[in-house]
Amino acid sequence: MKLNESVRLAVGTETIELDALDVVTIDDNSRKLITARLAPFFRPLFLWAGDGYDNVGDYTQAKVESKIFELLGDNAHEKMQSLIKAR
Repeated sequence: MKLNESVRLAVGTETIELDALDVVTIDDNSRKLITARLAPFFRPLFLWAGDGYDNVGDYTQAKVESKIFELLGDNAHEKMQSLIKAR
C-alpha cells in the first residue's frame, strides 16, 4: 500500500523511512473482527468489529486501504509510531 508521503519512524536506536506498507488482512468471522497487519509493525489495526463488521459486507483491497488511511488520520506518523513494539 503506497503512502501519500514518506514517513520516518524511530525503531529503537535506528530510524526507518517508509513510503509503502505491506498489508495482510485478517477476517475473524467468529469474533466479528477484521484487522490489518502492517509490516513492519507489531500491533494490528482494528478495521471493523461488531456492527461495523456486519455492515462492511464484502470488502475490497481498496476499501481496506481507505479504512487504514482513515484510521491513520491527519498525523499518520504519530499513529504508525504507536504501532511499533519496542525491542
